[in-house]
Amino acid sequence: MIKNLFLWPLTVLVSVSCAAAAGTTWTGQITDNMCDKDHSMMASGGKQPDPKECTLACVKGGGKVVFVTKGNVYEIANQDLPALKTFA
Repeated sequence: MIKNLFLWPLTVLVSVSCAAAAGTTWTGQITDNMCDKDHSMMASGGKQPDPKECTLACVKGGGKVVFVTKGNVYEIANQDLPALKTFA
């Protein structure tokens, strides 16, 4: 009986932790590691490039796709995901 009293709160805690992790979302942008957080180095004639076109061009030129959020840059392990080009 006492054993069950200790297991019940632990079960609830694990269930709540799993549910919270499943609902986690990140907000940021998918870009390339050459331009990182800013595409200004690709500007020409004072005109900023389209971020999506710039990202796709940099990746085509050998860059890697990254995820940028809150000033942090995270490498994306699966560079072959079709959705990366869609959401770049």
